[in-house]
Amino acid sequence: KIPSIINLVEQGFGIGFTNYKFIVIHGTPTKPTRFDISLAKEGVPEETADIPFHFSADFTKKKAICDTWKRGEGWTRKETLGGFPFTVGQSFELEFRAMEYLNRNMRYINIFGIHVIKLK
Repeated sequence: KIPSIINLVEQGFGIGFTNYKFIVIHGTPTKPTRFDISLAKEGVPEETADIPFHFSADFTKKKAICDTWKRGEGWTRKETLGGFPFTVGQSFELEFRAMEYLNRNMRYINIFGIHVIKLK
């Protein structure tokens, strides 16, 4: 069901999108507008809960972006993906990976198994 909120703690994922965890989402865009995926902390997103990771695919602008929402600051740290690999009616695989590299916490996004962006 869309929109959907999945409590990752209740699903056994644990608290936080920490190193060596990954999330794979399979979907098919049905409308030529946009879709968003947010990994939010407990509370009401964009009110009482920070959103450390937000992914948005905007079909009208042919852009996919990643950003962060912090209480008291609003949206910050916006990064745009190169290209726009999504098509209405075509299924996709979107993978978010949390890893450590050279003692730094990194977040990677893969689309169709291809690395598209690295967030520090």
